Amino acid sequence: MNKDYNKLEDWIFVDGKHESRQILWNFFESPDIEDYVPDDSGDYLIKLRQGDGDYAFLDVEKPWHSKMIDVMSRLKLELKSIEGGMPILLDDNVDNGEVVFTNDWKITTWMVIIHKDEEPDKERFQEILIWTRDGKNTLSQYGWKPYIEEGQ
Repeated sequence: MNKDYNKLEDWIFVDGKHESRQILWNFFESPDIEDYVPDDSGDYLIKLRQGDGDYAFLDVEKPWHSKMIDVMSRLKLELKSIEGGMPILLDDNVDNGEVVFTNDWKITTWMVIIHKDEEPDKERFQEILIWTRDGKNTLSQYGWKPYIEEGQ
């Protein structure tokens, strides 16, 4: 990987880096949340930005659903590490669970992890969202390249 991602600034959008216009893939378990999951053939703008403290948030533009744009702009993704010391960005109390989506679903956890891309020295980000309703959880995920491909 180009960076070790052990510092928050390694994740943050700077001068054309860490920005994407293409969702590589998506996944969701419940059809109730389908409208909030990005289409893997869509053209989406995603940037990780530095918050006012030691956290990041997602800066996005349409065609994201307006509720998702609202939640993403208020994320407090903090740098953490999981088993094996892998760095992640995590907000495990998304907007205090106050934004209610279709059929009473709420996003409670938002995580960003890094994967090695197929190309040498390139990474891709994967976002994992935990949704909760009536004590039950469901999952959605999507992956994106934190850089713009030439010609985009």
